[in-house]
Amino acid sequence: MLLLKHTVLHQNRKQEIKQINTMKKTIFILLALMVSLFASAQTIEKTYYFGQPSISQIQGYEQIQFTDCMQSALAGQPSLPWQSVSLMLPQGTEAVSIEVELSDFLTMEGCHNLFPYQSARTYSDPVRRQFEKDEALYASKSVYPAQAYGNLSTQYLNGVGFAFSAFTPVQYVPGTGEVRYATKAIVRITTTASKADQSRKLWLNGGNAERAKRLAQNPEMLQTYNDRSRTVGGYDLLVVTKQQYVASFDEYVSFYQARGLRTQVVDLETILSTMSGQDNAEKLRNYIIQEYEDNGIMMVNLGGDVPDIPYRGLYCYVTSGGGDKEDNDIPADLYYAALDGNWNDDGDNRWGEIGEDDLLPEIGIGRMCFSNQSELDNMLHKAMTYQAEPVLGEFHDVIMAGEHLYDNPVSNGSQYLELLIGTHDDNGYTTTGIPEEYNFTRLYEEEGNWSGSLLRNAINQGTQYVHHDGHANTNYVAGWTNGDITNNNFSAVNGVDHNYTFFHTSGCICGDFSSDCILERMTKIANFAVATFGNSRYGWFNEGQTEGPAIHLARETEDAYYNDRIPYGGMALRESKIETAPWVNAPGQWEEGALRWNFYDLNLMGDVAVSPWHDEPFTPQVNYTSEILVGMTSMDVTVSNGNGLKNFRCALFHGEDMIGVGYTDEDGNVTIEFAEPIDFVGEMSLVITGCDAWPQSLPVLSIPGNCAYIVYQDYTISGGAQPDYGTSIALDMQLKNVGTVTANNITATLSTDCDYITITDATETIASIAGGATINLAEAFAMDIANDVPNMMKADFTLTCTDGTDTWQSKFAIRLYAPDFAVLGTVIEDSDGNGLVDPGETVTAHITVKNAGMAAAPETMLDIICDLPEITFEQGSFPQGTVDADEEFTADFVFTLSETAELGVAYEIGFNVTSGAYSTNSSFVFAVGNIIEDWESGDFSNFDWENDPSKPWTIVTENPYEGTYCAKSGNIGNNQSSVLKILLDVQTQGEISFYRKVSSEEGYDALYFSIDTDLLGEWSGEVGWGKVTYPITPGQHQLYWAYNKDVYTISGSDCAWLDNIVFPPAETITITQEILTNGMTIYPNPNHGQFSINLPEEDCDIVVFNSVGQQVYSQQAKGMTSLNLEGLNEGVYFVKVKSANAVNTLKFVKE
Repeated sequence: MLLLKHTVLHQNRKQEIKQINTMKKTIFILLALMVSLFASAQTIEKTYYFGQPSISQIQGYEQIQFTDCMQSALAGQPSLPWQSVSLMLPQGTEAVSIEVELSDFLTMEGCHNLFPYQSARTYSDPVRRQFEKDEALYASKSVYPAQAYGNLSTQYLNGVGFAFSAFTPVQYVPGTGEVRYATKAIVRITTTASKADQSRKLWLNGGNAERAKRLAQNPEMLQTYNDRSRTVGGYDLLVVTKQQYVASFDEYVSFYQARGLRTQVVDLETILSTMSGQDNAEKLRNYIIQEYEDNGIMMVNLGGDVPDIPYRGLYCYVTSGGGDKEDNDIPADLYYAALDGNWNDDGDNRWGEIGEDDLLPEIGIGRMCFSNQSELDNMLHKAMTYQAEPVLGEFHDVIMAGEHLYDNPVSNGSQYLELLIGTHDDNGYTTTGIPEEYNFTRLYEEEGNWSGSLLRNAINQGTQYVHHDGHANTNYVAGWTNGDITNNNFSAVNGVDHNYTFFHTSGCICGDFSSDCILERMTKIANFAVATFGNSRYGWFNEGQTEGPAIHLARETEDAYYNDRIPYGGMALRESKIETAPWVNAPGQWEEGALRWNFYDLNLMGDVAVSPWHDEPFTPQVNYTSEILVGMTSMDVTVSNGNGLKNFRCALFHGEDMIGVGYTDEDGNVTIEFAEPIDFVGEMSLVITGCDAWPQSLPVLSIPGNCAYIVYQDYTISGGAQPDYGTSIALDMQLKNVGTVTANNITATLSTDCDYITITDATETIASIAGGATINLAEAFAMDIANDVPNMMKADFTLTCTDGTDTWQSKFAIRLYAPDFAVLGTVIEDSDGNGLVDPGETVTAHITVKNAGMAAAPETMLDIICDLPEITFEQGSFPQGTVDADEEFTADFVFTLSETAELGVAYEIGFNVTSGAYSTNSSFVFAVGNIIEDWESGDFSNFDWENDPSKPWTIVTENPYEGTYCAKSGNIGNNQSSVLKILLDVQTQGEISFYRKVSSEEGYDALYFSIDTDLLGEWSGEVGWGKVTYPITPGQHQLYWAYNKDVYTISGSDCAWLDNIVFPPAETITITQEILTNGMTIYPNPNHGQFSINLPEEDCDIVVFNSVGQQVYSQQAKGMTSLNLEGLNEGVYFVKVKSANAVNTLKFVKE
């Protein structure tokens, strides 16, 4: 037996922050007195057992591994498995010493050469390091480690004390390779009365009790804590923002209050003018402490960017083989969430030094990094729309984006990202992450499947979440720069075509919200990210391994979602830090510092309360008693979806006042303890929220005892019918007397305000209902449902019952069923198979429609709507008969395009689907051929190109993608550019595509493509011919292709090539436009540039565009007007005529 003892002398911390509210309740005074009487020196004991270890191979060495033990050592020394100690302390105490008793040793067979622990390195460190190994220690025949236990520290979580430490059961003699390990260890923690009174921070409601039990290796200790009786606190979610933005959060407040989160918004100016503190950050933190202690808040949303909302820069020092790192200004909103102490006990302005820290955050924290009203509007819209109106069908689709990190040993982001999938016990801790059966898009650099454009394209296809592990900087991540984060680049991630999404990265500095970082930019634009998670300073990893500070926190964040079922983003991040906290103070008598660094600098940029969808939404089944007697003190609730659902928040409200709240256990059960016994009669609401579930607000009625009380219980539709449009139904009704006295001579009356319901039998008479009895009434009420009611409309009903003396009202609702057509898509099948609709071609279009409603649609008809003279149809109407609910049909129709239809024009075909009063109108657009610049003319004359004459692009015959010619960038020197550009007036939503090839100095000289100021593509090094496509919106746009060189070095051919540029359609000819232009013609057409146009007898603006949308001519005229445009090149042109009442477009061909 080996006995190890270690005493830690704690330095006196500064006096606790002066309480703002000095009016302490008597209960807290009594609680503190009771705690002090029992907080003298105590000892707590925990026994740990160790089974047979496993041995893994790493770089020619061995690692000994035990379940739930993490590898650690001083850099270059043998890595050993360490068992964390996380023991809950008796209330009102702190730990002063630790004793570890190791026994029952076993010796491992053979000679073992254990892996030398390697320093963590930053994701941005490209330097190849020397392998770290302490050769003198490896030659030693002394037992290692000399001290087998770690530092002892005391931390507090919501007022509950914890002792953190670690020990290793392994003893190693490096010089001989001998290894033995203890199979049993007893840890004893000696405590004394804590210096700081934690009673005001003790909140064990709102899930905090279960959170403390999960962290503790002795959860039974919580039973000895005296909590704040049954109080539920004042509110849940605090928003702090500048006064000018307070009103903008009104909808946000209503949104979350409807989801059971009591929310308040406070302006920063008031906080700073009323709170004490040495600077604005401390004043804000003191206010948050006040609101936590007085009201039990669980989350804080910081509404504003730096400098509007101040931040605290924390200190950290990392011992690293590639060069030590030190930072005194790590932006860390953890400072506002971890509320014990003041983070700077010695007053040296190095906030968060070892021993000054608080590693267990009491609340969740997030920061919405907006600087103006527009950015705030974008963030609020994305957060609320994402949760309330998600795009269904893509919440099993996850993107994993991993870059190459290091060469020797080979380290790839993929090896870390894969640990986020499924259940893993790698590296001494167990996490359960993304289900393995989900659909993963893996973009891994080592597989040749990685680039910023590939990632962007994948995101635009729709995804639940984006996980990235790779290099980054303030304005760079995942192959993108700040200029890449535009609405245009993420046009499909708009909350309508595809969901807004989330982005979590382990990269360096890209989350530095003290500057205009790239992660906050993702949240500021109208599209793309709801929220981002990233590092404000370095991210760290352990080379060649699957453990590291950044991935540790990422694994715990996913475990918070999928295992602990924590719905809120800010609370999931809090959970990840709580689970990681025992390892921040290193296992041995040292601290490398990298995990602390990542622990500090990982922040959430976005709404703290947003709940990511990790699965398709569902409606949970809730079992509860809908009537509560006055005087009751609790109620039982069960939440399930086939099986019990854990960690669902069940909150009972009377108006805006919370009566009680609880969280379901593993089986979906919870007993809600009321703050006070029910002392009123009336309606309440039970609000149920949890992971991946639609929020539920269910009625609860408090009723008096010793009287009758008649309530609606349930209904069914007579004869098994369903509430379809255009039908008459009768309701079988179930009523219950929830009182204790018999009710006699009852008249029940049904009423509704729904315009689609006509009640034809509204009254039912009941002789009596005994107290506690239920009665079933057959065909009690009858009604007619209108034949044009919208599908799934909720008709609200009021049932009024009276016995002539007392009157009781109940409310219920019926969802009404009707057809609801949804167009799923149109597929065009061209006859020659080239993928294009060409002039003179006969085409088949397949239109697929679904009846997404809840009722069948009889005599369904699809009619084509198109009067364009260039298009003729074989058949215009397509009867479908009866289309049942959830049934799809496809209408196939054939049309022929005129020989005179011109290339580059897009045409619209409309159609209408009808069944009785139900219909939907839609259309599709197809382009005729393509408008292509392939330079087969041998020059730049086809379009109006702008080419810098001093460094011009040229037409060459060397190695074109297709045909004879292509364009090549100009011959330029260092630090110069060769630019080719064109101005387009795009008339309709479309795409621009082209082929590009590059041969340059990789990483320095490159071809760039931009639309206006948005950089969309960048290619450097040896890049072969390849096609790229980008969306382009209506309006005037400047397109740029620029080959840029830096100030040094030439590599490859030092140029770029372009070929086969396909421009968007120059004009869409719609049904309405063609009809409106009747009577307005161009003659002759085609012509040689001279023609007449008969305009209205009013002033009109005439603008002429070429086939790629460039304006080539304009004038004002009215009546019959002659134009002379002989100077134009041959081709198709469009004349837009704008009068006071209309805008019309006509087409002509210049021969």
